[in-house]
Amino acid sequence: MSTHQITFAIQGMFCAKCAVTLEQALTRLDGIIAAHVNYATERATVMFNPAGVSLASIVSAVQREGFQVPIEQVTLNVDHLLYTSSAHTVERILSLVHGVVRVCVEIKNQQILLDVLSNQAPVGDYKGALAKLGLGVTQQPTPHSGRFFFARTVSILMLVLLSLVSAGAHVGVIEAALLHPPLLVIAVSVLAAYLVGWPFFHLAYDAFIQGKFDASVGLALAVFISLSGGLVLAIISPTKWLTDSGFLLAVLLTAGWFIARSIKISGVKRHTLLSILAGSIVSLAMFGVYFGILTALQSPTHALEQLVIDREWVGLVALGFGIQIGLYTHLHLVVHAAKFAGATAMTGTGTGTSTLGMIACCAHHLSDLAPLVALTGASSLSGAISFFNDWKYAFIALGLAMNAIGIIVTLRTIRKSKAHLDSMVASTVEAHAAPTCH
Repeated sequence: MSTHQITFAIQGMFCAKCAVTLEQALTRLDGIIAAHVNYATERATVMFNPAGVSLASIVSAVQREGFQVPIEQVTLNVDHLLYTSSAHTVERILSLVHGVVRVCVEIKNQQILLDVLSNQAPVGDYKGALAKLGLGVTQQPTPHSGRFFFARTVSILMLVLLSLVSAGAHVGVIEAALLHPPLLVIAVSVLAAYLVGWPFFHLAYDAFIQGKFDASVGLALAVFISLSGGLVLAIISPTKWLTDSGFLLAVLLTAGWFIARSIKISGVKRHTLLSILAGSIVSLAMFGVYFGILTALQSPTHALEQLVIDREWVGLVALGFGIQIGLYTHLHLVVHAAKFAGATAMTGTGTGTSTLGMIACCAHHLSDLAPLVALTGASSLSGAISFFNDWKYAFIALGLAMNAIGIIVTLRTIRKSKAHLDSMVASTVEAHAAPTCH
């Protein structure tokens, strides 16, 4: 069991009994091995197990007894903090530095805010701890670092698109005369994406070496394994689907991490992100229905050719349906927030209006699928559904009309629900407001 000893100043003691009281309070904490408070010098010496109790808990215990601990605030400008695996990993590393009470990592601003005991840890100790994670402290914030990060994200997304097209050409799904040999193109694209994202991978590997394993570190290792596997298979036995899968998994995971971090530092709210994600997934699923039917009927090549022909109609139906699902997801989160706030009146009204929104959002599902089925030409297989061809554009118009109705109704419902929620939150704040002393 490792033990740490810390000595720090105490302010606010007026007699020897204060020292005894504080000493007893400290020894009651789990993880405290020994504590001694000297009234004459106004200092406390504490021996503790850092695995059982943190320095922040010790300081909080002192403050609960009515005494103060002198705290200094330190701001560190950290280069490449945007690419660190997680803020929690950085916080854990810095919390082990002698005298650090609290750590706040602001990835967006590339700054770390520290609360430290006065006259305890020099700046060099912080730099040494961050160097273990591959991070460096600078005098001033790095200019335009956010722009460079977003530029890397856009570059990786372009390489993802090139990789997907190359993979399609490699397996024979699409024709791409300019992408020859396609296996070489996809390999180079994925390697380029890996190099563009190298700051992230470098910091993730440094964290792994320090024994700090988190989701981002796991993702970086998965990318390395997938990329290495794809390269080995490309050299030894270039099985098309297996080789391409390794490359695509690597580049998609890389793009996913950069997109997630870009969204985080851009300040997009969680419920907005979930709504966009839900709508995007459903829109892609609609394309999948169209593509899947045509692929089952004929071939992937024919499905792509037909998709190019019907792209405007399929896109409109899928986009409208995706917008509705995104709005409904947003509405559901608003109603859930009202319930969480304990707003009974809002819950009753919001539940009713959200039901109306859901009906408008979901009632047209069949009319959405109908024009897609008609567009696929599946009606040529059976006389029972041949009317799809005759009423093809009527079904499309019906689907788009229902989309428009669903979007309008859901938007109005969201507006009403938010108004009720704001009203109930304001009422709750007023009810819990502390009385004013005169």
